[in-house]
Parts: sequence; structure tokens; C-alpha cells
Amino acid sequence: MDATEIICSLPRKYNKPILANMIPRASVGPALDLFQKAGIPFYASQDESARAMYALVRYARILANRD
Repeated sequence: MDATEIICSLPRKYNKPILANMIPRASVGPALDLFQKAGIPFYASQDESARAMYALVRYARILANRD
């Protein structure tokens, strides 16, 4: 199992989301395909990734306050 496959298995194993960013598409090759198949979102910039992470934090807070 290579590093990409290990990374792709982590959300299922720990029930936590993973975001990927800043990987030049030309150098990624099959890794990006594996991320997509595993449902791991890919963001082309740090700004997009930061917004997505903030949305996850907000969502967790909403869920925590539902009780």
C-alpha cells in the first residue's frame, strides 16, 4: 500500500474528514484520481482549503449545539 492509499483510508478508519490542496495537478497523476474516488475533496489554493476547513468547524459546532 502506498502513501496515497493510506491517506485515502484514513477518513473511514477515524471517521474524520480530510482535505487536499496545493498539489500541482500535473505532478499528481493517479493520486488525484484516488483522492476523488475516496471522496477526499481537492482544493487548488490555500484560500479554498481554509474556507472548507472553517466550514467543517462551523458544522461541528452546529452539531454540538443540537443536543
